[in-house]
Amino acid sequence: MHLPRPVYSGRLLSVTLVSCFALLVLTLGWPLLSGRLYVGDDLGNFHIPIRYVYQAALQAHHSFLWAPQFFGGLYLHGEGQGGLSHPLHIFLYRALSLQWAFSVEFLLSYLLMFPGMYVFLRRLELPPPAALFGAIIFTFSGFNLLHFMHINAIAIVAHIPWLLAAIDLLFRTTDGRQVALAQLFIALATASQLLLGYPQYVWFSALAEVALVAFRLRSSTTGWRVGAFVWATAVGVLLGGVQLLPTIEALRNSVRSDPSLQFRLSGSLEPVNLMQLWSPYGLDGRVKGVNIHEFGLYNGSVCTVALGWLFLRRRALGRWRTLVAACGAFAGAMLLLALGSHGGIYPAMVRLPLLGLFRVPSRHIVLVHLALAVLAAVMMADVLGFAQRPKQRMPWACLWPLAIPVGLSALTLGGYIWISRGPVRYQSLIPFSSLRRTALGAGLIVAATLLLVAVARGYRMAPLWIAMLTVADLSAWGLSYVWSVPAQDLQEFLERIPAPPGNHTGERVHVAPGSPYWSCAYRADRERAGMAPGRCSTACCSPTYENALVMKGYRIAGGYFALTPRRELPREDATSQRLLGVRWIFKDGGWMDLDGALPRTRLVTEAAVTRDVARDMHKLDTRRTALVDRSVGDLTATAVGTAYIVTDSPGLIEVMIAASGRQLLILSETYDSGWRATEDGRQIPIYRAYGDLMACVVTSATQRVVFSFEPDSFRWGLEASIGGGILAIVSFLGCLLLGRKAPAPASEGGQRP
Repeated sequence: MHLPRPVYSGRLLSVTLVSCFALLVLTLGWPLLSGRLYVGDDLGNFHIPIRYVYQAALQAHHSFLWAPQFFGGLYLHGEGQGGLSHPLHIFLYRALSLQWAFSVEFLLSYLLMFPGMYVFLRRLELPPPAALFGAIIFTFSGFNLLHFMHINAIAIVAHIPWLLAAIDLLFRTTDGRQVALAQLFIALATASQLLLGYPQYVWFSALAEVALVAFRLRSSTTGWRVGAFVWATAVGVLLGGVQLLPTIEALRNSVRSDPSLQFRLSGSLEPVNLMQLWSPYGLDGRVKGVNIHEFGLYNGSVCTVALGWLFLRRRALGRWRTLVAACGAFAGAMLLLALGSHGGIYPAMVRLPLLGLFRVPSRHIVLVHLALAVLAAVMMADVLGFAQRPKQRMPWACLWPLAIPVGLSALTLGGYIWISRGPVRYQSLIPFSSLRRTALGAGLIVAATLLLVAVARGYRMAPLWIAMLTVADLSAWGLSYVWSVPAQDLQEFLERIPAPPGNHTGERVHVAPGSPYWSCAYRADRERAGMAPGRCSTACCSPTYENALVMKGYRIAGGYFALTPRRELPREDATSQRLLGVRWIFKDGGWMDLDGALPRTRLVTEAAVTRDVARDMHKLDTRRTALVDRSVGDLTATAVGTAYIVTDSPGLIEVMIAASGRQLLILSETYDSGWRATEDGRQIPIYRAYGDLMACVVTSATQRVVFSFEPDSFRWGLEASIGGGILAIVSFLGCLLLGRKAPAPASEGGQRP
């Protein structure tokens, strides 16, 4: 039967969406490409300083495992979020300037996420315009733009659609070569995620992957496909061992090794935030909570209204009906996890091994947005069908599901008016924003609803306008937050960092809590930019730009990191600061010179074993007596000597010794089990001095002591990665050589996919 040519083509919509993607990437990246950097929140205080230290180590051919610039010395590779062993990072920060390397790293996640999501949606048999629509929604979703400062997290999220596409290929292909390629890709992509050093987001990826496997098991007739997926994932975990094992060790030695239940439940999405779905600007500061980026549930008005359309069309969706039901269930489950302590599921889940180490359950929003993007793409595919049949009309009475979001918006707006005019005590019920912003959010919902009504009534250009509204809506929601702290030239950024008077680079400094360095980054930067201060509270405050002092050549006694290492020396005690070699303290708005700071290396002739450093260090003269973790034997009380450093690079410290007897060498570098010490080429034991520092025994025969950082976790992780690489190659070649023709899984309706 000859079908008439459709009166509407999706080609214009596809061209428009690709153009919008290019424009959004250019808009997002223009400050970076023009020589400036985004420095808001964790970018300026965390990621840029880490990458500065990392690049300096790479270009000087030093070890990047250890960073003497933070906490008196830190296992930086174990902390993870620099992604120091990722091949892409090694290439970027060795080959390019900090400005360009960071710019490429920042933009690459969004550049790769869009085609990945498109490929995945095409694997779900959605037409190209609908796949492009879903891809642009997920790439610039509320989560992905609001979390721009968590650069490693977004990089891991960018892998998710590619992994889902590979898994779908693995479960549905009948070509043995494609099976081999899919397995190899799953292994490499999983390893890449782990090498980025943010395990919580790898967990989110795993949830999405398992959900897709369960969805495809409906039609898969062979169990070997599940085994192939599990094997590929296991190989990927082995490949990522070079980062995974050091991270486990850093976690074990951090203050987060045994978190309380309250800590694990912190960052739960409060139920009132569900209001964002139909009134995105109705809450004061957009969200109920201290961090907008952690609680931003909104993903565009079209995603909200799409739920009503899909419910309305549930019996006419054909082959997409099961997909819609599965995505809806997945979105609901992830929303319950995001609610954390309010959802009922998460409190039980965090009691499980490993999962209990994560916090901020609201981050499961990323998977809610993933599911919403798929649902919106299905809606667009169905809408395009209507646009191709302009004579088809839906009765007005059938459109009632589309009125639900509009009704909720109207109720919210009415509630705002009622509460604002009522007694003051009512105004604490819901933290409403202004009337104008609340009305703006309602207007977006109304506009999206009217466009879908236009589709239902036969207006064939409605899909194009739906796409334009979505792009504008998501851009306004996300880019306004990205730009809340203006991008700055790197030199301009560094000039804002208060440094000690004079040229004292190389010295160790300390920033005291409560100083201006510890003000809220969001508020401080907006005030500098002449903008409204915005909302924040002490809960979102961090040591603002303290880490950036290392970019001016200083070493800091503290720092701002996720896996803050445990320390025994009280950092605010003057004696502790002198032991650490701190020369300057930022306190009460200015720098103070600390008298009596001890040298970086010295020899002592007395030692005492202690179990409580903080108590015992005030009972003796720390200049002459060392507090150690175990007996060092007899020292020569009358011995004299000198010690001076001839090599002081990350992970490698060489000390020349001139002693007249048996003495204890003290080095003000943080103790870690990964350190090794050799005396004139012979390995000697390292003791913990004052709880946090390193010491070793030297004699009159000692001429040189070399401290080198060689952690077992990195060595074992590297061996695991090499083994995983061998297994990945063997598995790939094995699949190719066997040339097994995979049985075709039955698709819905009994047809081949």
